[in-house]
Amino acid sequence: LLRKLYQQELTLNFNKKNMKKSIILFSLVLTLFTSCSDDLLVENPQTFISSGAFYKTEGDFNAALIGIYASVRSIAAERSLRDLLSENSDLPESAESTLAIWKNNPTPSMWDMRYGWGIPYSIINNSNLILRGLETAEIPQSAKNEIEGEAKFLRAYAYFQLVQLFGDVPLRISPAVTLSETSL
Repeated sequence: LLRKLYQQELTLNFNKKNMKKSIILFSLVLTLFTSCSDDLLVENPQTFISSGAFYKTEGDFNAALIGIYASVRSIAAERSLRDLLSENSDLPESAESTLAIWKNNPTPSMWDMRYGWGIPYSIINNSNLILRGLETAEIPQSAKNEIEGEAKFLRAYAYFQLVQLFGDVPLRISPAVTLSETSL
């Protein structure tokens, strides 16, 4: 009886080992044959919309303007950069910026400086994208005039903020669409 139980147990263990090997081998073969297709590296983005394909209707332009207004709100709420540049700030944003703040020598690596430079230029670029999209848009002329006025105002407001903080700044009147065009 013990011998029969022992043989049955050996048979079960042997079957389990064979089953594991079979599953692993089947998975490996399946992976090898299904993962080697020609279009493996071709990407089809599901959530990306280029600016060329976005600006079609008046609603698209208004949605883009609303997005810019959200960035304008964050500029208006930002006071720490003005405090930093006016010597009213003695609260460093991180340990490595303490000495620079106390010496009144802010560096481009400080968050407030990057924020104060980057957000307005983002507004400028988005405004320029809207203005470029208006050139080929098939919407009523009155809507075009209104959207163009808002986009130009938002671009001018962003420049006003930049000039107040940094003095002379590079002027961008066309959108930066490639990486090389983003460097100032």
